Order: sequence, then structure tokens, then C-alpha cells
Amino acid sequence: MNKLKSLFTVFSIVAMALFVFTHCKDEKQSELNLDSFDQFVTMSGKVVYSTGVDTTSTDYTMEVMKPAAGRKVFVEVAYADYKPGAAGTKIFETETDDTGEFSIEIPTTPNGLAAATTTIRMEEFTDFFNEYIKMENGKPVFKTRLRRYQLQFPPLPSSLKPGAFSFPEALTYGSTEIDMEDYNERLTLTGNVQLAYESSYRTGAYRAASSRTVELEVTYDPVSPTPLTVTYGAATDENGNYSITIPLKSFKDGLQIDKVSIRGIGQTEYTHYSEPNKTKQLSGAYATNDLAGFPINLTNIIKDMPHSLGQQFLKFTPGHNDGLPQAEFAPASWTDDLAGWEKYPGFDEKVTITGTCKMAAETGFAVGTYKTRVQTVKLNITAYGTAAPKIVYAATKSDGSFSIDLPAVKSTDAYTVALQAPEEIEFLHYKSATETMTLKGTYTLYKNFKKDAAQWNELGDHYYKFTPTSAPKTWHNDLAGWVKIKDHNLTATVSGKVYLTKETAFATGGYVPAANMVIKINDGTSDYEGVVGEDGTLNIEVPVERSTDELTIALATLTIDDIKNFAHYTKGGTDDLRTLAGKYDATQLKPASAKWNELGDIYYTFTPNPVPATWQQDLAGWQVALDHKFSKPITGTVKFPVENAFRAGAYAGAPYQIVELVSNGFNLVGATDANGAFSIPVPLQYEDDEPGAIWNVSMNQVATTSYIHFRKPGSNTTEAVEGNYNHKLDIVPLGSPWNELGTRYYDFVPNVIPTYWSNQLPGWVVIADQTATITIKAKVKKAVQKKEGGNWIAGWEIDSNRMATVDVSGTNYDVISNSNGEITFTLPINGAPPANRIITITPNNDVNDVPFVHHPDNTKDDAVTIYGKFVSANNIAAENIAKDADANLYDVTKSAKMYYTPVGAPDGWGGYNWAAIVNNE
Repeated sequence: MNKLKSLFTVFSIVAMALFVFTHCKDEKQSELNLDSFDQFVTMSGKVVYSTGVDTTSTDYTMEVMKPAAGRKVFVEVAYADYKPGAAGTKIFETETDDTGEFSIEIPTTPNGLAAATTTIRMEEFTDFFNEYIKMENGKPVFKTRLRRYQLQFPPLPSSLKPGAFSFPEALTYGSTEIDMEDYNERLTLTGNVQLAYESSYRTGAYRAASSRTVELEVTYDPVSPTPLTVTYGAATDENGNYSITIPLKSFKDGLQIDKVSIRGIGQTEYTHYSEPNKTKQLSGAYATNDLAGFPINLTNIIKDMPHSLGQQFLKFTPGHNDGLPQAEFAPASWTDDLAGWEKYPGFDEKVTITGTCKMAAETGFAVGTYKTRVQTVKLNITAYGTAAPKIVYAATKSDGSFSIDLPAVKSTDAYTVALQAPEEIEFLHYKSATETMTLKGTYTLYKNFKKDAAQWNELGDHYYKFTPTSAPKTWHNDLAGWVKIKDHNLTATVSGKVYLTKETAFATGGYVPAANMVIKINDGTSDYEGVVGEDGTLNIEVPVERSTDELTIALATLTIDDIKNFAHYTKGGTDDLRTLAGKYDATQLKPASAKWNELGDIYYTFTPNPVPATWQQDLAGWQVALDHKFSKPITGTVKFPVENAFRAGAYAGAPYQIVELVSNGFNLVGATDANGAFSIPVPLQYEDDEPGAIWNVSMNQVATTSYIHFRKPGSNTTEAVEGNYNHKLDIVPLGSPWNELGTRYYDFVPNVIPTYWSNQLPGWVVIADQTATITIKAKVKKAVQKKEGGNWIAGWEIDSNRMATVDVSGTNYDVISNSNGEITFTLPINGAPPANRIITITPNNDVNDVPFVHHPDNTKDDAVTIYGKFVSANNIAAENIAKDADANLYDVTKSAKMYYTPVGAPDGWGGYNWAAIVNNE
């Protein structure tokens, strides 16, 4: 009897209290959203049940009350209590804890939930009940019977309002006996339960389901009209093992095990790895469905031999709670198909799949590499005797490698396995050295390298490249770090210097490092892209098989298109800039002695589109040639004729004028400064080269639309005249070095001759090898009537602003008298000033009539205004003027005279005789 007593003790149910405050829903009805309710009522209580007397105690009459641990509590509330007219019922669910206590919080309303439409109930279960029968031979005799336990809750209060409601006393299960008379044989059943978990990101494993309850539903005499069905329970140990001994009528007839299920596997804190080294806690449950392989019939059982029900592996379902849909709770990172969770009956061995999975990434602007961090591995496998392939997931190690165990019947089994493209759809792209953006797209297989004679399970190295759905302009497909070649596990550095043209001022070019530009090279098979450093250095790592390999490297980026930000100076002496669009074209300077991996110097010159009128393609600072590392400036001055006043000519430095030269085989373009001087560099191979320099023929004529011409005598008004500056004379001082071009002088020829134009201004006279200057001085006077004594007589007065032509020893010069009637100008000479100059002065006759004050009666002051013209008296004709003894001055002391010729014959005009006094003054 004691043996029977001890056997029956293992039948008592052990349950864990889980899913406290967990809600669920009825799958057969639509869910009413209760999230907006902010008032709750908490219902609590304690539930116990009697197992009869304690067979281990000396007090055989004391009833043993046990907590109803791990039992589900259901509260059903009509939806109409929450929303009038709503149909259906909301079911809330929790479980009792180890002491049989429960507490459940449910939404309520200010008026409370009606008791008539609110129900609380608990699940039924079976357990053994012990009765004391008698004393026999000084020992107690007990009778143990199987009972079914049911609980009837006392009535709820009429209204469950916000707050708390507790059943004041412990609630006790009632029970009814299950008749098992004549079941005197015993059968021990064993098994093991394992629960899935994640040991790290995408790494599935199993561990023992310790202290869990296993329930077996057993049917005796299944073919009988009145079969007996009983549920037995047992607890797992720390290793997940369970053992349960159940009664039998006979070993021959045996029994039928209808189902085996696991209870109490709910979780409120399942640890899920959503990302490498990043976890989140999930609520849900391990699958509590009936375990596979049942029902089974056990007959002709061998006595005293335990029967194993095998090993059960349970997976976790996020959000699972009595049918609540998983989709509402499973995070996007969740999968049921981790490779470590694959378990199949009879597959007790394993095979190991190895390889690497590396995904393209950027570590900086235009710097490519492959990620070797922990990341998802997705395998397509055809195995386990199934025709349809299956996808399983695992994770790489931090170096990108993976080693994945799959179940097999034999360790020599071979499966069909293929690594799938990563599911990641985002890529961190560097738009610049400091800016990043996240791109959407897909990863596709780029290369798969396997070792020679690889086994089926050796998948090799997989490299995946990213393709953006919409690629930005800063995207590059061929970054050097992404290029992989089988057996090329070493790298060699291809290097060079890369420069871009730039304008530093008007018509002044130079090169700057092509920092952050992406340049492509090619080895005949593969393209490699790299980014230029801040100092212009380009270093591109290319894969090689041996350190002694020499590849044939060519520059592939010959043109850089779609440039939209070239800064162009449009005018000298200002900061006026225009942003141009266009392209860069490459010039590569690589000496014959360069190694295979030396690119030399790469210069990109800019070509605008469209080309503005102010553009100069051959700026001197942009000219390069192989081995021309030195330079020297070519200097000079450009002078254009100008007018400082009417008929006041001079030469001035041509400010900000384009200058084109030829030297050392280069066309060189630069510009003068504000004073007309220029300094234009020419590349040299050696520092002491003297290649010579000449003016480009284009400099023989310079067109202009802005020559400033003074319009007429006595006025400061000017006009802009179009025409050409024509080369006149180059003056290079004797002994000048090869790179000093001296001064270039130009004449100006208008396209349309303006009024009062003259090319004979003395200020525009220049001669080579000038040694001195001479000054010509004269004056002009015009006829006037003046009073002397009491009579009016012929006289002279100053003739200001009178145009005149002065012939100096056979050369004419056009001049104008000043406000004092004086004419003064200088001329350059070569050699000693001559002792005499032959000078003729011809003032210009009036073109139009001008007024004159005339006194008809020279004895009276009465005057009239008459009209006529002043005409030259031609009184200074071929005068031999001696040089001043103290200066290079030729002073015509006698003034050039202008007679007045009236219209008609005014009265009294004959009484004035200017011819008689023409040589006076």
C-alpha cells in the first residue's frame, strides 16, 4: 500500500503561474479596441483544492489543501458594457501563481460592468485524492482515487466599478471521483522537453524546459462503448526530463495516448535579438499545441520497462495567447526558421555548412569595403526528405564567416544548399566626406569564390554588392574596395597626383588638388574607383595574386562630365564671377621610367558649355608638359593710345588686357595688371632653360568697343568708339633677358571715323631707342578790333581751343591751343637735339560762321555783330626755329594769326588792316 501511495504522488499536477495580466481574444469574433479606456477594475482572489489526507503524516485525518497553481482564470465581459449595442464578448485571461493567487486588471467604465453580463471561471483539471481507510497491522491503509476538479465562483457584485474587487475568502475547487477500479498494473512513461531560445543574433538553440508541466491525455478501452479518458500530469526536472507512472488494467491490452501537451510555457520576457548585440523583450508563449506523433496505441507492453515518448522541441510564438494573432506582436526582425531550431524525428546527427557572407559598404566618401560584422545568413536548403526547399536563417561571426549545423540522419548526408542574397534594403552612403544618406535598394551576389575541390557543404566566400533603387549622382559602382578576384588576396597600391584647373583671378589659371574627386582606373579586366585626397594624392588598392605581379593600368576617367560649379572671372580688377557648367578632360603625364603602379601626374582642364565670350582656354597656368617641373615668368607691358582731353594724346598701360604669347612650344595666355604690366609663367624642363618668347600673332590686332574719344574742342564730353588697336612698335631695352618683352605700343583705328578724329597726336609718337625729348612751343591769336586813343583799330587776341596742325621738320602733328592760346607738346628723339627745327603752324579755319563785334565807324563806340569765319593767315610757314640754349625747347615766339572773313562787305570794314600787323605779337 505504501508503494502504491508513493507511486500516486507523482500524479499530482505541478504548474507555473504565468501570463499574469495577459489578455487574449476570441478568434470567432471581431475585436473591439479598448485602448482608449483609462479606468480599470482589478479582480483578485486565491484558489485551493483538497487532495484528501496527507499519507506521509501521522495525523491521518487532517485534510491537505493545496494551491491551484498554474491554472487559467478567464473573465468574460460583454462588449455592450463598453459600447452600447456592440456584439460579442471580450475574454481576459491570467493564471494563478505558485500560491494559487490571481490578479487581473480589466478596463471598466465609471458606472461599472454589470454582473449579469460579466462571468469569471477557471479551467478544470484532474488530480488524485487520498482517503484514510483503516489501520492494518499497525499501519495505516489509504485509498487513492482520481478526481476531476471544478470551481464554481460566488456571485460578483452588481457592478464592477473602477478600483479593486477581491474575493474575501479562499475559493475551493469541488471534485467528483473518477472510477478506476481494477487498474492495478503500472506503466512508466518518460520524455524530454526542450524550449527554443536565441543565444545571439540569428542564432537559435534549445535548452531544457525545467519545472514545466507535461499533461498526457490517456484513453482506456478506446474501442469500448464507454471508454475512460483521464488526463495525467508530471513536472519536468532541471534537464527537461519527465517521468510519469500511470495505472493499467493489463499490459496486454495497454492503452491509447491521445495527446501530450506542455502547460505553463507562457513568457513575458523572452529575449529576442533584433540586431547584433541589441535585444528586446517579447511576450508570448511556446507552442502549446499537441505534440506530434499522437495519438498512439500501446499494447502488449513489456512489464517493468519504461516507455519513452521521445524528445519534444517547442518554438516560441511572439504574442501568442490563446489564439491572439502573431502578426500583431512579432517584430519585423522575427523569424521562426532559425537554423539552430531545425529538428526532425530520426535526424539525430548533424552536418555543418560553412562559408562567408560579406556585404558591400562604405567607410567614407568613395571608400568601399565589405562588412564583416555579425549579419544575417539566409540558406535555401533541400533536405529532410522533402522535395520543396526551405529557407533557414543564421548569423555570421564578426569576421563574416558562418558555420551552421543542420540535422541529418547521417553525418555523411549531402543536401542541396544555396546562400541567398541578404534581405537588407538600406545602405549608408557617403555623399561627401562629412554628409551621409540612407539609400534604399537590394544586395545581389557579385562574386562567390570556392576552394578547389570544395565539398557540398563548403559554400565559399560570398560577396554582395548593393544596387540603389534610385542612385544619387555621388554613387559609384566600382569602388576599388569592392573589386574581388579569386586567389588575389594581396593588394598593390596604384598612386598618382590629380589636379583640377582653377582660375585664381581674371585670365590667371592654376591647378589645385582634385580633393574628393572620384577617379577610375582599369587593369584591362576590372575597373577601380578611388577618391583623391586633400593634397591631390590618389591611392587605389588593387588585388594581386603575388607581390611581384605587375598589371597594365590605364586611366579610365578621361572626362568628368556634368560639372556645374566652375568659377570664372569675367573682368579684370573686380571680383566679378560667373559659375560655368562643362566638363574636365584629362592630361596624364607619366614618365617612361615610371613603375606599373605609378600614374604620374593627372591634370584635368575645364571646357565650358556653352563657352562664354570671356573664356580663355590656354591660360598659362594651365599649361603642363612631361618633366617640366620648373617655370619662369615672361614679363612686359602693353600700352594703348588714349586721349586725356581733346587732341591730348598719350600712352597708358592697358589694364586687364588679355595677352597671348608663344614660348617653349606653349601658347600662353594671361592678362595685364591695372598698369598694363604682365607676368606670364612658362613651363621649363630645366631651371636654366632659355627657350625665348614671342608675341602670338593674335596680339597684332586687338579689337575694342570702348575707346574713349573726346568729341570736340572746348568740351569734356566723350564717346565710346569701336575699332582695333594695331601693333605699332615693341621697345625692348638692350640687354634684356629672353623672358623680358619690354613694352608693346599700339595705334588705334576706328571702325567709323568720328568727328575731329586724328592719328597725328604728338602724344602718340614713340620711337625705338629714344634718348631724349624736345618741346615745341607756339601760340595762336585771332583778329579783333580794339580801341586805341579814341579810335577803333585792328588788333589780336588769344585764340583758345583752336585746332591746328604743326609741321615739325616735315612731320605733321594735330594739336589744340589751350585757354591762353598756347600750343605746347613734346616729341621723342634718338640722339642729340638738333640746333634748329623747321616749323609750320596751320591753325584750322572755321567750318561754320561765327559772330564778330564790328565797329563800322572806328571813331565811335557803336558796334554791330557780323558773321563770318576765322581763317589762317599762314604767317608761320617753314620758320627756322633755333633750339633754346638752356633746354630742348623750340619756341615759336611769333604767334600764328587767324584773320576774320566776314560774310559780304560790312560798312567800314575796309578801315581795318590786319595784314599790316600780321607779324606783330
